[in-house]
Amino acid sequence: MRKRIVSTFLAIAMTLSVGTGLSFSKPVPANAFDTLNGVLSSSSPFTTSTYQHAERFLGMNVYHGIDVSYHNGNIDWESVAADGVEYAFLRAGYRGYGNGSLQQDSKFTTYAADAAQAGIPIGVYYFTEATNEAEAIEEAQDCIRMIEENNINVTLPIALDYEYQKNAAGELVSPKAGLSKEAATANCIAFCDTIAEAGYTPIIYANRSDLVTLIDGAALSENYGIWLANYTTATSYSNNYQIWQYTSSGKVDGISGKVDCNFWYTQGELSITTPAKKTYDLKTATIEAIPTQTFTGKQIKPALNIKVGSRVLTAGKHYTAVYTNNTNPGKATVTISGKGSYIGTRSITFKIKPAAVTALTAETTASKIALEWKGSAAYSGYEIYRRTTYNGDYSKIKTINKGDTMEWTNKKLSKEREYTYKIRAFAKVETAIYYGPFVKITASALSGTKAALNKKYRTILKKPAANSKKLVAVPYGATIRYLGKTVLQNKKKFYHVQYKKGGKLYDGYLSSKKGLTFRKAMVTTAKVKLRYGAGTNTKILAQVPKNQAVITLSSKKKKGTVWYRTYYLKGKRLLTGYISSDYLE
Repeated sequence: MRKRIVSTFLAIAMTLSVGTGLSFSKPVPANAFDTLNGVLSSSSPFTTSTYQHAERFLGMNVYHGIDVSYHNGNIDWESVAADGVEYAFLRAGYRGYGNGSLQQDSKFTTYAADAAQAGIPIGVYYFTEATNEAEAIEEAQDCIRMIEENNINVTLPIALDYEYQKNAAGELVSPKAGLSKEAATANCIAFCDTIAEAGYTPIIYANRSDLVTLIDGAALSENYGIWLANYTTATSYSNNYQIWQYTSSGKVDGISGKVDCNFWYTQGELSITTPAKKTYDLKTATIEAIPTQTFTGKQIKPALNIKVGSRVLTAGKHYTAVYTNNTNPGKATVTISGKGSYIGTRSITFKIKPAAVTALTAETTASKIALEWKGSAAYSGYEIYRRTTYNGDYSKIKTINKGDTMEWTNKKLSKEREYTYKIRAFAKVETAIYYGPFVKITASALSGTKAALNKKYRTILKKPAANSKKLVAVPYGATIRYLGKTVLQNKKKFYHVQYKKGGKLYDGYLSSKKGLTFRKAMVTTAKVKLRYGAGTNTKILAQVPKNQAVITLSSKKKKGTVWYRTYYLKGKRLLTGYISSDYLE
C-alpha cells in the first residue's frame, strides 16, 4: 500500500493506480506515519515492527511489496493482493553453483500468471554466480529469454541478485567468492547494461555488507537502482538505494510461511528513479603503455588496458580503436574514441622493432665463414658483430644497408680458430633507429667436418678453463668430433669438441690435442647399421646412433651406393665396419 512519508500524523484514504487497472482504496491508520524522536517512521502491515526511514525519503511515496521464489510454495495471489501487497518480485532463474548451468525457477511462470490475474505488478530477479563479465551477460540474456518466451508482462525492474550461496554447514560454496571487488562490480555492470539494452530497467540487489565489501554499491548507484537487503528496523546504510528489503520473516495472507518484505520509495507511481547516466571523458582515463611490439609482416593490434577510475573499459563496448602505421618497424599510433557514456578521443603510440633474424647458418672453409640468415626487405639492413676470443668483447665488423641482403662472408680467418658472431636487423625511420634482438652463432674456420680417434683416457671440460667442472670421461678408441680452436684473452688455447655417449651428446673442451688422431669425418643423420662389409647383405656389427661423428677411413661403391669404412667403439670393443652414405652428411 502506498503511503507518503510526512513529518506529522496523517489519517486519510489514499488511492493507488499503477497503470495496470489496479487500484486500492484503504483507510490509512492514524499512526501509519509519524516522527519518532525526530525520525521518520512507519509500521509494516506484514510485521509487528515500526521502521525508521532515511530523511532522503521525506515527501516520497512508499509501496509495500514482496519477493518470492519456489521456496515459498503455493501462493494464493488473490489473498496476497487483498492483504495489501502492491507489487512482487519473482525469481526468474539462477546459475547453479555446483555445475554452473542456467536454471529457471520452477514456480516462475505459475507465479507470473497468477500474480497478473490478481492484478499485482511484477518485476523479476536473477540469482548470479557469474565469475566473469561474459557469464554475467549470459545470465541477463537467459533472464530476458525466460520473460519473453513465456510472454510475461514485466512492468517493474529486473534485478541482479548478488549474494553468496552457502551449504547446510554455512560454508561459502559460491564460485564467485574469489572475485575481487573490481571484477564483481564489473559483472554487475555487464548484467545491468544487457538488461537496459533490451528495454528493461535494471537494479542490483545485495545486502548492506556486500554492497560495501564485495561490490562497489556507491559507484553502481550512480547509474543503476539499488535494492538494499538489511534486516533491521533502522538501516544505517548511507549510500543511495530505492528499495529496502527489511525482513525475511513477513506474514502475508495467501502465503503459508515467512516471506521477504520490501519498502519501495518513489516520488510517484512504482518506478525506479535512477540518475541520468554520467559521461566520462577519455581525457581522464588511465591507459597502460603498450610495450614494444615485434615486426611480423602483418598489422599489429595489441590489446589495450584502459581504466576510468576502477572500471576497466572493453573494446567495442566502451570505445573503438583505430590503428595506423602498425605494420612495419617504427612508431605506430592508436586512436581511441569513446562510446556510450565514454566520450572524447585519445591517441597513444607504440614502437614496432624488427624481429630476430632466423635460420642463421655458417658454411666454413679453412679461411672463410659464410653467414646466411632470413630477415625482411622491410628492414633497412643488418649489423654483424664478432668476437675472436671466448671471453672477449664483441666488435661490429659489418653493416649491411639493404634489408633484402641476407648473407655475408667473413674472409682471411685463422685456420681452425673459433669465432662467435651476433647479428641483428635494424630499421631507420625518419631520425630514429629501431633494432631487433641479437642472434648468435659460433663457427670455426674448418674445411669440412673433422673428428679424432682418442688414443688415451681423457676428460672433457665443461668450460675452456683448467679449473672447469669435468663434463665426461672419454675412453680409448672413442671418436671425438672436433669443432675448432677456442682462444682466450690471455691467448691460452682450448679445443672445442663433442662426444656422444649413449643417447647423450656432450659439448665441451679439451686442454690438449695430444693422443688424438685427426681424420676427415661425417655425421650420422639417423640411427644406422655398421656392417662388416659394403652392402646390405653383410653382417651387422653394431647400431650407430644419430648425430654420431664417424671417421671416414676409405670408401667403396656398391650398386650405386657409396659405403664408408669407419671406426666405432661398442662398449670396450673398437669395431671397424661400413656405413651407407645415405645416412651420413
